[in-house]
Amino acid sequence: MTLPSADSLSRAGYVFAGWNTA
Repeated sequence: MTLPSADSLSRAGYVFAGWNTA
């Protein structure tokens, strides 16, 4: 797992969980 990939997954997961909870 590369740094850019991890960062992308982190951002995507944060946003996904954001509107998923809302």
